[in-house]
Amino acid sequence: MLVLVFLWSCETLRPHFAGRKARLRHAARNLSMAAVNGLVLFFTLGLATTLLAQWTADNEFGLLHALGVGWAWRLVLAFLMLDAWAYLWHRANHRYSFLWRLHRVHHNDYEMDCTTSSRFHFGELGIAATTRLPVIVLFGLGPLPILIHETVLVAVSQFHHANLGLGRWDRRLRWLIVTPGMHHIHHSRRLPETNSNYASVLSLWDRVCRSFRSPEAATNIELGLDEFMAPSWHTVAGMLKTPFASDPRKVDEGLVKTVAENAAQPTMADERVGVTS
Repeated sequence: MLVLVFLWSCETLRPHFAGRKARLRHAARNLSMAAVNGLVLFFTLGLATTLLAQWTADNEFGLLHALGVGWAWRLVLAFLMLDAWAYLWHRANHRYSFLWRLHRVHHNDYEMDCTTSSRFHFGELGIAATTRLPVIVLFGLGPLPILIHETVLVAVSQFHHANLGLGRWDRRLRWLIVTPGMHHIHHSRRLPETNSNYASVLSLWDRVCRSFRSPEAATNIELGLDEFMAPSWHTVAGMLKTPFASDPRKVDEGLVKTVAENAAQPTMADERVGVTS
């Protein structure tokens, strides 16, 4: 919460996208979605995740324990595995229409700021938590690495959703973590831009999987989804019913085009140092 308050204050003093109105109402609606999600999921999948992770730790079950490495290396490897899984899950949300219907609740925020990091449909979070359970068992991920990754994920997510322009620091930081400039592209209304920059914490996954798009390669970014611009979609009730609306976006076609574009040409900014998308 302290990170959120700090970033929200920074956005007030130096916004990247100017002209935002009714910011308190916007924040209240997004945080209300977070409250709904917490009430629905905390005592169900949250508890199941904790108990399962504790079981793998108590029984030393899973691949990380089988490797026989020390606890410090297990923490590092577990963090990398959880972050890689977050990348793959996020990309799946853009690949499959059913998941996209849920995920577009997050993407339809055309006034994105740090509170957008809390704007998810509980259906998406529920499926995400459920599909992660086998990963926890397979790799033997205990409660501590999950807690560490979740804490870092929340803070970095609030940071890269923030309405901030960091100038040259954005370029430097994005070699390690996802930055606002990098993530603004992901929330663009242009589908090839939306289908890029999926990483949650570490930016290396987009570089390795060739889904990275440099902020310097995009101009005049417009946030949100064209089909959900009406004010009624941005109330809590509107966000909850968004998955059931018609779906004019051709998500699968957009992904194919994006992969072809990224493979065909290097990004503008990182071409100077020999890195392609």
